Amino acid sequence: MGDLVEIRGVDIHPSALFGTDPEEGPRRVAEIVRLAAERNLNFLRPFVVGTRCNASYESRIVPVKEFEGWDPLKVLIDEAHKRGLEVHPFICVVPQGVEKLGQPLLQHPEWAMVKRDGRVIGWGNPAHPEFRRYVKSIVLEVAENYDVDGLSFDYLRYPGRDVDYSEYSRERFKEEYGVDPLDLTEGSQLYEAWRLWRVKQTATLMEEIHEAVKKVKPEILLSAYVWTVRDPYICLRDWVDWVRKGYLDAINPTGYVYDYREYMDRCRTSIKAAKEANPEVPVFINVGVYTSHGRLRDASQVIKWTEGAREAGADGVSFFTMKTLMPYLKEVSEALFRDKAKVPRPA
Repeated sequence: MGDLVEIRGVDIHPSALFGTDPEEGPRRVAEIVRLAAERNLNFLRPFVVGTRCNASYESRIVPVKEFEGWDPLKVLIDEAHKRGLEVHPFICVVPQGVEKLGQPLLQHPEWAMVKRDGRVIGWGNPAHPEFRRYVKSIVLEVAENYDVDGLSFDYLRYPGRDVDYSEYSRERFKEEYGVDPLDLTEGSQLYEAWRLWRVKQTATLMEEIHEAVKKVKPEILLSAYVWTVRDPYICLRDWVDWVRKGYLDAINPTGYVYDYREYMDRCRTSIKAAKEANPEVPVFINVGVYTSHGRLRDASQVIKWTEGAREAGADGVSFFTMKTLMPYLKEVSEALFRDKAKVPRPA
């Protein structure tokens, strides 16, 4: 059956899966792609920009180079396209060092987010136009220099609600509302305006990335990994609104839940919200084979979670990660992916 349409993705940490050796690495890429193709996967998502200012491609912008002597993204794309698989590089957008300030924030401290208690953190401020310009330059570097089929975005959000109390954000909010957000508490009259003001900043960044990419490569599919419909209240990101406004061509809600009933509730709620926002946008669930939240114990659980996503109405899945999926891949493929499928795209 050549007319099956379903996202069958795997998330890849290049250095962990391929190694960094310029001779052995490319051979390992070819071996992994061959395995993915044989098992009827179709959607490879290598993390090419990490949270600590690290690049797994030949970047002139991202300061930390993970690979020397070869470019794993180029090799992966070449091998994948030979076998009919798509490559959708994963870019971690807002974090710049996380625990400590990465080089971009050391050079531009005015870009950094600040917690309510005054601590400066290793995250860029999506409200700052110069930081947004920097982020877009990285996204465009990947889009323009590689034959990618799409781009996936992670960490396009705030780390929580007790940020961003940087001088820049406080001044901008004060100009609009006449009050310093530091003077607001959750019960304050304008606190909801402060939450929504920050939600608007992640929306602006997403919108600008969408416009920039579609200007140079309108055909590629843009997707984002997100949490739940509660995101606007947890990490100040309204991904349902992004889907509604057409900033994304596919959406990837989390499935990192290890109680099956709760997992199914989460899947159904996320899929329903996305389909109501735009029924044409494919929804694929991230199945966490092994994550910081927990793990699936064996192939039968991976199969059950994947079948559950299908039952809930998902247009596919992506497994986190290829490395942890590999012990179960043969069994999972024989149970679920007996025929090849094409990646769905919005009408």
